[in-house]
Amino acid sequence: MKFNYPFLSKKKLPRKKKLRIRRKLVNKTRVRRQTQFGKGFSETITALNKWNSQSNPPKGYILGYRTHHGLFYTIVGLAGLYYNIPYLTGAGLAGVLDDVGDIDHWLDFERGGDPNSLISFEQSTQYA
Repeated sequence: MKFNYPFLSKKKLPRKKKLRIRRKLVNKTRVRRQTQFGKGFSETITALNKWNSQSNPPKGYILGYRTHHGLFYTIVGLAGLYYNIPYLTGAGLAGVLDDVGDIDHWLDFERGGDPNSLISFEQSTQYA
């Protein structure tokens, strides 16, 4: 990892001191990424708990097909890994863990909702 900080490139500092400063900078970056992962995870869990606490939560449809949030969050988590965005990775993991019980139904794509709109929500007729 290369750092472009002017105070690190000066010859006045001894080599050990430079390495110590670089290590601190790397550790700060690592901690920031870990906290972003945790923030994404905890905020998503909070939102999903609120959604799931409803007695009859609405079902989500994309282009008229039922979409489970586990599949959606899998895509979010993979995008977070690919683009190196810890917040999205944490959010994706939380969503997948919340919906892992329905993993057999993630790819069913049942018809419903409004086929003419991109995203629609319908109140379920049965209780979960």
